[in-house]
Amino acid sequence: MNLHIRYKKMTAGLLTAALSFGIFSISPVQAATSLKLSKKTATVTVNKSITITANKNVSKWKSSNKAIATVKKISNKKAKITGRKKGTCKITAKSGKKTVKVKITVHAKAIKTPTVTKLPAATSTPVISATPFVTNTPIVTTKPVITTTPIATEPSQTATPVVTETPVVTSTPAITEVPTAIATTTPTLEQPASSAPPVPTGAPMVTIAPSITTGPATTLDISNVKISCYYKENNQSILTLQNDTAVNFEIDKNEYYLEKKTETGWNSLPATDIYRDPDPVQLQANSILSYSLQYLDDYGTLPSGTYRIVVPLHYNDPYSKDASTYYVSCEFIIGALSTEKLSMTVTPNVDKKLSVTLQNNNSYSVKLDQSDYNIERWENDTWLPLPSITILTPERPITLEANTTNTFSIDYTEYFGSLPSGTYRIVLPVWQTENTSNRTVLYQTFTLD
Repeated sequence: MNLHIRYKKMTAGLLTAALSFGIFSISPVQAATSLKLSKKTATVTVNKSITITANKNVSKWKSSNKAIATVKKISNKKAKITGRKKGTCKITAKSGKKTVKVKITVHAKAIKTPTVTKLPAATSTPVISATPFVTNTPIVTTKPVITTTPIATEPSQTATPVVTETPVVTSTPAITEVPTAIATTTPTLEQPASSAPPVPTGAPMVTIAPSITTGPATTLDISNVKISCYYKENNQSILTLQNDTAVNFEIDKNEYYLEKKTETGWNSLPATDIYRDPDPVQLQANSILSYSLQYLDDYGTLPSGTYRIVVPLHYNDPYSKDASTYYVSCEFIIGALSTEKLSMTVTPNVDKKLSVTLQNNNSYSVKLDQSDYNIERWENDTWLPLPSITILTPERPITLEANTTNTFSIDYTEYFGSLPSGTYRIVLPVWQTENTSNRTVLYQTFTLD
């Protein structure tokens, strides 16, 4: 027993000595590194980009307002932020359960204002001494004319006269009368108005030839890129872009934003904070591209109203002065027109045309455009939009009066070419004549053998 007690005391003593002389060391537990960004606030110009860097891997980047600025992940720790229009928003970075925000201020494009140099004041009469010398006056010949400012017939923004030294007269001017000072008006310099996003034109649901909204003075005619869209059920639209230029554009299917038309104009809709990886596709020169755009997750269920989709086109050729980001947009309407009193039948003909019969049992007239339609194919248990061979150009309107029936023909080869055997359906927008916002979309299947 005594030996056991002495052994325990000896062991305790050895442990105490070891700790006293530092034989054992205890390593401190390192605290988890907090998420930090290279900037807390940042500014960027419209259509220009900056890079934000994090001190650790970021799993998700998001923008509080994609219409003001968008964010694109370029590596685990870096993201590119691009200004879209003037305003402020916040970019959020998320790593694990930690989030950090940076405030982004987007400025309009800087416009260089010409520097106006103060011109020398003119005296009413030249001062003449023994040695001819004229103070603060222009060059005098036989009859000096003194001006306080340069005479300008039109305002100029690029050139402003600058006097670098006092004019010196080398010979005594012959003065027969007191020169008269001529006062002129200093030209007013007006700054050019900043560009605005394009306003869609044309028939409902189609915008043709939008204007250039960004980029330098350019030889690239963006009006040769045409876009159309049609609204489907479940908050989905089908976009078709036709590129008639000689350059290739890059499009990110997940890079777009929606605007709603109000009494004050087009207002950007706030998007949700769901992050999606970039989904780039190429819009080749002289080609057509169609793809589906599902915005339910980004913007939720949309109520009735007039909307437009704005799509950025990236021209990234580093050797071209036209390289920039351009924007095209197309308009569509979500209406509340009931389909209970509207019916449609479709019969294929041997001449590759569709005979469409539409019956309107409403107490008011409705309209449609027999060139404004789309065709979808049933494949893999879903309806897939057919790629068109040319852009849809509505131009053949039809009015269907109350309680009447109308039959018309559609030549689908005009937009979709020859179709193989299969099950298809036609998608046809219809709207009330007196209220174009009150509209719906009709669907009718048909089979080609």
